[in-house]
Amino acid sequence: MSSYSASKIATAKLFEYLHYEHPSLFVLSIHPGSIKTAMKAKAVGSGKPYPYDNIDLPVSFLVWAASDEAKFLNGKFVWAQWDVDALKKMADTIRGTEKFTFGLLGWL
Repeated sequence: MSSYSASKIATAKLFEYLHYEHPSLFVLSIHPGSIKTAMKAKAVGSGKPYPYDNIDLPVSFLVWAASDEAKFLNGKFVWAQWDVDALKKMADTIRGTEKFTFGLLGWL
């Protein structure tokens, strides 16, 4: 799980650099949710029920994210569980801002 988590963070940074180095590309990083896999089952491993997401959720979200309607999310990081209609209502707030991006805030 540690190597998986580290690779997810590395991928997020790679997407960020791609977004800024190639502004004509649409770059969107998506957390698919908690999908039941063998690796996830080992990580959870407590024997307690775990609230897995249905695989259809990230699949449907990705289809929408590939549409022109989702272009305001260029350069962002979002979760597949987020409500598409709510995201669309926030389009003007999201577009051109740091909202839903990774970054270091510096020292306080």
